[in-house]
Amino acid sequence: MTKLLSLVPYILALVVLIGAIVEFSKDSDKFKNSKLKTTALVVLFLGSVLTLVSLYQDNREKENARQEMRRLEGKADAANSAQVANTLLYIGSFQRLNAELSELKTQVKTDALQKKLTTVATELEATRRALLPGPKATLAFTFWPFYNPPPPQPAVLATQARFPTNDDGSYHIEFTVVNLTDVDALDGEFTLTICDLCKFAKEPPGFTKLDGQSDNERNQVFQRILARTHIPDMTADIITPKNQNFTMGITYRCHTCILSSEPSMGTALVSGSILKQAPKARLPVQKLK
Repeated sequence: MTKLLSLVPYILALVVLIGAIVEFSKDSDKFKNSKLKTTALVVLFLGSVLTLVSLYQDNREKENARQEMRRLEGKADAANSAQVANTLLYIGSFQRLNAELSELKTQVKTDALQKKLTTVATELEATRRALLPGPKATLAFTFWPFYNPPPPQPAVLATQARFPTNDDGSYHIEFTVVNLTDVDALDGEFTLTICDLCKFAKEPPGFTKLDGQSDNERNQVFQRILARTHIPDMTADIITPKNQNFTMGITYRCHTCILSSEPSMGTALVSGSILKQAPKARLPVQKLK
């Protein structure tokens, strides 16, 4: 039925064309000039053809429009279906996240996770402070003890000292790391370095040798060294060439420290005169974290 109805405009156009031809035939004797008669027939034919073509083109455009409408309706239906599916997916995801959060809140009550969260918070705070503009901390190596008078007199680091020998001939060295600045040194490590010809008689307490690290280097990490404090004194037993002074010191990195390319060093004196022993340090001692 729909196809038949679509043919109605063409049928009507053919009826009009046939009627025009019939009328033209009745009146053809009025055209005395044959060329004029032929021209009239051509015009009538072309007009009919153009009418049919116009009808066809119009119907084709309408059909294309209907097809495009159906296509868009199909896409809209697909989009709606996808939206419904996505909504269900999001709802499921939110439900899973809520379940995970509830589980995490329960787990946070445990000591292990509490410590982990505390560590993460400390690291984030250290990173935040490291990114802030302003002064940076500077660490320094010093033999122990070092001269540290009451304020406002400044401390004087002991960069030279003499130390006793052990039974095996190694030297028992006492030293520490000092933060003389007004900025806390946070989340870092320092490397203890001894002279190229020196060797550690035994592993220094609190230090570790990293994979691939030189035999004359050892590492120690720290969480913080507060401003205007030093960490407890440390020891190292060192084997050196006979009757030769030797150097040792530290390099360091931390989130709030100045990035220094030069190590902080001291010289252990084996022979000759030495500086008078300094009094015990009065700078506050901070337990290494």
